[in-house]
Amino acid sequence: MDNSQREKLLLKYAHLVKYVVNRMLISIPPCLEKDDLISAGTIGLLEAIEKYDSGKGINFETYAIYRIRGAILDELRSVNWAPRTVQEKARELERAYRHLEQRWGRMATDEEITQELGITQEELYRRLDEARGISTLSLEQFQYSPNGGGQVTLLDSLSSSSPSPLADTERVELREALANVLATLPEKERMVMTLYYYEELTLKEIGDVLHLSESRVCQIHTKVIIKLRVRLRKVLEPAGAS
Repeated sequence: MDNSQREKLLLKYAHLVKYVVNRMLISIPPCLEKDDLISAGTIGLLEAIEKYDSGKGINFETYAIYRIRGAILDELRSVNWAPRTVQEKARELERAYRHLEQRWGRMATDEEITQELGITQEELYRRLDEARGISTLSLEQFQYSPNGGGQVTLLDSLSSSSPSPLADTERVELREALANVLATLPEKERMVMTLYYYEELTLKEIGDVLHLSESRVCQIHTKVIIKLRVRLRKVLEPAGAS
């Protein structure tokens, strides 16, 4: 493929980069510039153009979205955006959810978490804001290998039309576990996840439906991701959590 063909394909599919970046904003820390994410996504698109194999039966746009998202996640990992104190507070938050889950046999409420940590609800939501990027990477790193097959990430399984090139049969068991966990969430949290991952609404649209700010939608999303990690570790271990 010569440079002219490559440039034409980059222009033709540039809208996919903006689509992926906008979809990921729910869990990208606000300190990161959108332009940097678009640059990283463009690198992913270029890799998709170079490596796409039509013989594998995967639609190019599906494959490109997968590569673009992967490039953005790589950028997120490489940028030292989260101070050690933020990372520790995020781990402390997950430990609190896990501890209360073990104590009560159910997911903890906001009030129970604030009491456990000795913090205010305002501080809880501030921590959730800070943990947005960490929660995104935790989804990608949470992997499951059904029946010894290829690894499936939690992020793949949440998507209604997963961009992963893995076969659908490799995601069935984790998707069933996810559905069972989502069904136990409070209505507002369940609605955020359903509207975002299955209905594919934007942050603004979700906020309008639920009468919430975009920031609060992001905070609820991060909280649910932490809950999912805690519950799915319990459901899937020893088979899957990393």
